[in-house]
Amino acid sequence: MPTSSATATYTTLPLSEPWTLHFDTAYGGPLEPVVLDKLSSWSVNTDPAIRYYSGTVSYTTNLNLSALPPQGPCWLYLGRVADVAEVFVNGQSCGTAWTAPFRVDVSAALKPGVNDILIKVSNTWANRLEGDALLPEADRLTWTDGRYRKKTRDLLEAGLLGPASLEIPVTVKKSTQ
Repeated sequence: MPTSSATATYTTLPLSEPWTLHFDTAYGGPLEPVVLDKLSSWSVNTDPAIRYYSGTVSYTTNLNLSALPPQGPCWLYLGRVADVAEVFVNGQSCGTAWTAPFRVDVSAALKPGVNDILIKVSNTWANRLEGDALLPEADRLTWTDGRYRKKTRDLLEAGLLGPASLEIPVTVKKSTQ
């Protein structure tokens, strides 16, 4: 009995526009939005409000599409994420990515023209605990009654690390066996 299968071929469209990051000031984040030309871990930033931040950060950018692909799912590939990301396109929730390959089907939300991308990334409180250990007790945002880590350990990666791209189907090959 013959069987058929389909194989999609994708082209990759990098999300190359600058990213604007909005941190929550209630969790010690910077007061003003931060603009990045290239995605990187919060833990390598020189600003302590970013380097030791733990919580959720909203990343915004846009993507211009001349036309919608005629077939197949379009995937927003996030690259690497530390730790979890919720994806919105044009105000529509498209899903959450919490494990590799960190990608979400955004087909239903895309439109021709400018597409607004919002990615909410949350990390653990590990880096905040490290940062708080450097502060006077009255200025700390977090606490634990257990010994967490030594100050000599590296901070954990945090945030949207990328590279981010849109994976667009260009052909679907059907084969019959």
